[in-house]
Amino acid sequence: MLIIPISYKNKEDFYKKYITIFQGELKLTERELTILMNLIKRFIELELKYKDLTDIVLFESSNIIQFCKDNNMSINQYHNIKSALIEKQAIFKKKDGTLLLNRLLLPKKEITFKFIEDGRD
Repeated sequence: MLIIPISYKNKEDFYKKYITIFQGELKLTERELTILMNLIKRFIELELKYKDLTDIVLFESSNIIQFCKDNNMSINQYHNIKSALIEKQAIFKKKDGTLLLNRLLLPKKEITFKFIEDGRD
């Protein structure tokens, strides 16, 4: 098994490097990457208190208003980035309109990739 260690300086650096692993698939802009990283950090903070309700709390309007203030962005800018993150599958939108953060993007200390040939040359 090939192991490629990735070093990081602090928690913020860890989140950014972790999400960057998925950048090739997600194709996020720098701003989308920053906002997604901050959503993930907020999710982790809320998860300690709300457990299974974390997604609901994360995306409720009062939390989003504070999130926008903390990230120096307008509600319109947030909605534009949220739409892009839904399109790029960093956030899932259920049929009932509920938003869910893609669980693959939640940081783990260790991950394993399996590469599958798709037949394209």
